[in-house]
Amino acid sequence: MAFKKLGYRFELIFLSTSELTILYNRVVNRHLQGGHFVREDVIRGRYEAGLHLLNQFFDQPDSLTLIDATDRLSIVYKRIDGQITEQIQALPTWVLRSLSSHLSAAIAINPAARSADTIGQVRAMYQQQREKINPTNE
Repeated sequence: MAFKKLGYRFELIFLSTSELTILYNRVVNRHLQGGHFVREDVIRGRYEAGLHLLNQFFDQPDSLTLIDATDRLSIVYKRIDGQITEQIQALPTWVLRSLSSHLSAAIAINPAARSADTIGQVRAMYQQQREKINPTNE
């Protein structure tokens, strides 16, 4: 990137939620309070495009902070100059779905698996994580 050659840094702070319904509800609430309305298809398109671009440019920023806004704002991942400085153990679904190719397999599946005492515990954690990512419809 040309601006880096000029001494600038690329710092990216990315906020997302695990479910689109959260975003839809926030837009409706904002609209009911007098704010502008955004159609569901526009919200979905921007959500998907944002995650796609984050995935595409994941390795580019000098500093990358991922913030989960599903319930309350919380930093779930932070990398500065190629070093992970912060990462929660149970990454949100949107991170796992969108960025697992950038994260090590152990972290993407379940970072706690590294501290498991038995292979049975690792398998159980893996199954729990898979169910979070792809819940079965009953």
